Amino acid sequence: MISNNRWYWLMIWLRADGFQRLPCPLLDGRRGVLAGAVTSACNPASSVDAPLALIYIKCPRVACKMCFAAQMPEAGAVFVSAYLININQTGSVLLHTAQKAADGGEKTMSNGQDEVIAFLSRPSSYDASKQPVERVETHGSVIFLHADRAYKLKRAVAFAELDFRSLESRRKACQAELLLNRRTAPTLYLSLCPINRREDGQLELHGRGPVVDWLVVMHRFAQERLFDRMATEGRLTEPMMEQLGAEIARFHACAQITPSFGRIPDLYEEIEKNHREMCRYREVLDVETVSTITRASQAKLNSLIDCLESRRREGRVRRCHGDMRLANICLIDNRPTLFDGIEFSERIACIDVLYDLAFVLMDLQHHGLHGLGARLLSSYLQHSVMTEDCRPLSFFLALRAATRCFSLASGALRHVDPAKRYEKKEQAIQLMHLALAYLPDENPRPNHLPLITASSHA
Repeated sequence: MISNNRWYWLMIWLRADGFQRLPCPLLDGRRGVLAGAVTSACNPASSVDAPLALIYIKCPRVACKMCFAAQMPEAGAVFVSAYLININQTGSVLLHTAQKAADGGEKTMSNGQDEVIAFLSRPSSYDASKQPVERVETHGSVIFLHADRAYKLKRAVAFAELDFRSLESRRKACQAELLLNRRTAPTLYLSLCPINRREDGQLELHGRGPVVDWLVVMHRFAQERLFDRMATEGRLTEPMMEQLGAEIARFHACAQITPSFGRIPDLYEEIEKNHREMCRYREVLDVETVSTITRASQAKLNSLIDCLESRRREGRVRRCHGDMRLANICLIDNRPTLFDGIEFSERIACIDVLYDLAFVLMDLQHHGLHGLGARLLSSYLQHSVMTEDCRPLSFFLALRAATRCFSLASGALRHVDPAKRYEKKEQAIQLMHLALAYLPDENPRPNHLPLITASSHA
């Protein structure tokens, strides 16, 4: 029994679902109640889809140390920024700040980006025009919109697939984002911009003093040009799909061949990851259906081993976009343009070209735009340099639907607005059934959504 008359708040950033799995001794048998007070709230500064939640725990300091000693990655808390605050004294006294990465290591840190974020939020930091600054936040970056430019700052955070804690890692990530995305959007991605500290201690862009942080500078475009908005508003057209199919085929033909990635064990792990993540959201997703999807996906992969290995040897696994959703496609100069590709993980980006294409095909079907999806696939096949064997496509579509499913399920549980929670929950359930519908051998339902098949569009 812990005896300590000095009580503290332990403030932890962690995966929204991770709290229930946190292997802290004080939590055993009393989830949701710790020393009489536990609250969980979404991070108001993060985007809806950011996989973070804020946990406040009132407990003795010794207990807080026990929490730090726990295996946080097991709880889904791949990044933890924790503050131990003495509530017995007048005012909050910061006693301990730590960053705990997925490897279990711990090192002290301060929130050194607060000054940078405040600087970039002021119109005077850019020019004398006094035009307002808009801010868009995600779990991995903060984007500042000013005049005709967008300035993207990498957050000093670590997750399962990325680690931006050091200044050098953020510089390299910005450089990689610039180079990789210029493959598809050369007029959108402009430059790498340092934030420097002047002799008087103030910050400035493109200065001569020590570099404090780095930015990717982009041309700003109207949000109405994003394909996800256009899909929702019914503004996507068949000619756009023709252009998009040709552009994706061109991009894939020029992409670097990466035969060391995209192996069969990698795909089995992707199935297992989807299963683990989907099972975390039992309040939203039916576990029996999730298990059926997993079994069907494994069976489908078993039947495709020779085909997929042949594709890898033939050079169809390449450094692709990695996140080709409608939200990452925009209309620039009246042409569909891919942007915001994955720069931080070769494992995610170095994939079969059909797996890359599957994300936008699945997204179109999720929006009910089956005809546009069919036109996109037809255009892609017509413009592909190599004759495509579409046998793996339904498998890749199922993987993409499952991945998007658990992302939306997570958002449903974290959103403050009840209407948005319900909307995301319904979308997650739709995607769960869509993933199953792509695997017809395991799906006896006659009324599943119509599918894009190789036989009808080859």
